[in-house]
Amino acid sequence: MNILFHKLTCFTIVPLALLLLGFWPKPAWAATYYIGPNGQDQSAGASPQSAWATFAHAWTQLQAGDTLLILDGVYTEAIEPQTNGAPDQPITIRAEHDGQVVIDGQDQRIPVYLYRDYYQIEGIIARNGNHTVYFISGSHNTLRRVSGYDANPDVNSDIFAIFDSHDNVLEDCIAAGVGRKMVMIYQGSHNTIRRCFADWRAWDGRQWCDDWPWGDNLQIYNSDYNIIENSIGYGSAPVWSLAVQANKPEVSAIGNQLLGNIAIDAGMNHDGSVIQWPTARPGPTDCTQLRNFTWPSQRAGVALYGNGRIEDNLFRDLFVYGSAGLGLTAILDGQHANNRVDHVTLFHNGLDNPAQWGGVGTEMRNEELALWSAFTNNWVEGSANGDDESREGARLTHRYVDGRLTDEPLWPWPMEDRVQTELGLSPTIIVTGLLDHWLSSTIEVQEFASAGVLAPPFRQLCEP
Repeated sequence: MNILFHKLTCFTIVPLALLLLGFWPKPAWAATYYIGPNGQDQSAGASPQSAWATFAHAWTQLQAGDTLLILDGVYTEAIEPQTNGAPDQPITIRAEHDGQVVIDGQDQRIPVYLYRDYYQIEGIIARNGNHTVYFISGSHNTLRRVSGYDANPDVNSDIFAIFDSHDNVLEDCIAAGVGRKMVMIYQGSHNTIRRCFADWRAWDGRQWCDDWPWGDNLQIYNSDYNIIENSIGYGSAPVWSLAVQANKPEVSAIGNQLLGNIAIDAGMNHDGSVIQWPTARPGPTDCTQLRNFTWPSQRAGVALYGNGRIEDNLFRDLFVYGSAGLGLTAILDGQHANNRVDHVTLFHNGLDNPAQWGGVGTEMRNEELALWSAFTNNWVEGSANGDDESREGARLTHRYVDGRLTDEPLWPWPMEDRVQTELGLSPTIIVTGLLDHWLSSTIEVQEFASAGVLAPPFRQLCEP
């Protein structure tokens, strides 16, 4: 009897204690499944030859730790998982071949609608959302090497929206085409946007009666403790290319970081000409509100804006080029403190800046300088900024990861192949040319090189 009791306690109480302490071993039965355009849900799903047909069936089968491989092809069913992964066992959804899987919303649905937690989504293309293209409202998710195109042209739409969620990572992405915003974090915290290429092109706003035209590339909006690092805002965005905003007294933008980012051609055509917007909104529409481009903080490369609580935001290692408006702007009407600018280069901006805000060639407004708590190590065209001995400007040769500047080279651009294939553009060539332009225009080139900031010609660092 005593022996039996001893065996029972060993085999029941001890495992229970391990489980409560978090030491229970990971299950060994995590599986890999397949889905394909020619699959059948009655199949086992365990190989490409026995692939499933629908995501709806896959959601009934996948468990924490499993992987779903998507075979090459175009899918019109949304990726909309119905269960959660686990902290140490995320559910992975991955294209079998990078960039060869397309999820098409056909303007009828959101192609990727992720309101669950602990997922990894890799290698896919999504397009034609009836609202947003990627809507992420779950937490602890990672999306990697993904691209999105063309949200709804008439509503308040985004290509990538991280909405009211936290601890998500969007890494190595492309966001391009139609939408009010290309990449936005809204009311979220501790999210990271890393190495994304955003190319705003159009938004009509027939059903959203705010100002028109409107467009932003990458934005942190009413959100705290987020990071955008080593991303590129390339496109004609008529408001901002990169921005941190809190737009009401009761909301905040606290502790956000813009690190190692590049803003190019806000409000401009890529041939260097100023975009001439129509004097009437696209119709048919009942909306009448038009944007007045004499307002100072629009068509700007980088912006800090709002009348909420805006504190402890860091803008570091930013390169801003070719904006129709200011290179850097701060319009702060609420509580603000300890917002810092460091190692920022503002070059060849203000190309259509109104006379009342400084005229053509103005990089920033002197009256806005007082809104920043620190303004250090910056290179602003036409100005010494009172900091002659440390006018270094942006450091753009190496990657930021989780807010830390690493020794890993940034160039060539990590998604170079996908951007070239999908957009016909080369981020490496575009940025290299602009940085060469900057360096060749400065008398401090050799000083920069000796300081280890950028070694001219920069092109040598960027070529594959």
